[in-house]
Parts: sequence; structure tokens; C-alpha cells
Amino acid sequence: PFPIEVTKRKDFPTGTVNPEDEFFVRVEPSTTVARIGQQVTIDYKLYTKVDIKSYDMGEDPEYNGFFAQNIRKFNYRTMEEEINGETYTPKVFKRVALFPQQAGLLTIDSMNIRLGKLEKNKRRSLFFNDVTYIPYQVDSLNINVIPFPSDSIPPNFSGAVGTYAMKASVNNRNLSTDDAMVITMSIEGNGDLKRIISPTMDLGENFEVYEPRILEETTFEKGGEIYGRKILEYQALPLEPGNYSVQPRFTYYDTDSL
Repeated sequence: PFPIEVTKRKDFPTGTVNPEDEFFVRVEPSTTVARIGQQVTIDYKLYTKVDIKSYDMGEDPEYNGFFAQNIRKFNYRTMEEEINGETYTPKVFKRVALFPQQAGLLTIDSMNIRLGKLEKNKRRSLFFNDVTYIPYQVDSLNINVIPFPSDSIPPNFSGAVGTYAMKASVNNRNLSTDDAMVITMSIEGNGDLKRIISPTMDLGENFEVYEPRILEETTFEKGGEIYGRKILEYQALPLEPGNYSVQPRFTYYDTDSL
């Protein structure tokens, strides 16, 4: 057996689509309410009843208040949708990952594009069709970025917001007071990697812990989102012999818990 989640169909505001329109373009966000550092993906989505052959997107909007990164690889299944009694074929032709850098109501400016509509030329053969280029302006979009409540932020909060996983390992479990212990921490998730503060490695008063060294800090695409990986190396010198428990900690804000 496997679970299936059925969600309510998306209702578009009445009057936003003229039934006589052959096509229209919307910018559709993954969410309109976010935290600072949370990834918000926006899709520029074409709904059409005719054959659109090309997209000329020109320059991107400024994305003021966001750090923006284009997503090149994403899977989107084309399925017909009925809107206001008309059947359209949707297609996502551009996806952008946005990471809010400040709180407040942030506006994504409108974008001018040019669409190439395929026109059949009856005077020529089927292999020669004309393309009519049509200018189009995509509407602006507001994202409400809410700050963290100042009275509930834990003291060891790393600044990471999203969905994360952390792994840690130690190079040696048996050492003398003359040896340095090396702890490697790997952090991976879909939030703003640049906002992550290196976690404090609290090993108690019997260890002298040095500032961590960043071994890797990279971003990559996975599942239609931008992911980041940060690998840190901590060196710790034991001051007293004994048996100790090492438990690295990484605290982040989990957007799945909203």
C-alpha cells in the first residue's frame, strides 16, 4: 500500500482570466509567507490553448530583498487544467529560488516577456509556418517575510531555515592528552547556506576547542530546489584523561513544522 494526498483544486480569482484569451502567464510561488533565509521557489507558468513556440524572457526582475538563483533542472508534468470553463495546457518555462534577506512585505516586480505563437500559413506547405511574436507583461507578486519572535530564539540557533540534515564523525576515539581530536560536521539543506553560523562545539571544560575550518561550501540542485552543503572541521585538545561523550549539535528552524 502507499498513501495518496488529495488536495483541494486551485481556485483562481474570478475575472482574472478572460475566456477568450488564448494564453496567459502567471508567477506562482511555493509560498507567500516565509521566514528570513527560507527558500521560496517561484514558477513562471504559461497557460495556453495555442501552440507557443518560443519564450524570450529578457532581463530578470531585480528581486529586491531576495538573493535569487535560477533553477535549471526541474520536472514538471504537463496536464490540462480547466479554468473558468476553459481548458488550458500549462507549462513552467522558468523557475527561480528566492531567499529573503530581510523581513517585511517584499515585492517581486513584473517581468516583460515575448512569446512566439505558431501560425499556420495556408498559402505555404505544412512544413512552413509563421511565428507571431507577442509582448506580454507578467504581474508582480508580494511575499510576506515575517521575523523570528525575539523571545523564542534559542541561544545556539545557527540561522539556518528550511529542511536540514546534519552528520558528524570523529577521527580517533582513543587518544592521549598530547593528541588533537578532529570532529567533522556535514550540514545539508535547502535554506540560505550563507546565513548559517558555524555551530559551537561545546565539549566542556576538559577540552580546548579551536575555531572550525570550512572544508566545503557548495550549492547544487536537487528535486527542483537549491540545496547547500557545508562541511566544518573542529580540532579539540583534551586537557585531562578520562572517558567523555561527544555530542555535536546543530539547531535550525524547520519550515516543515509550520
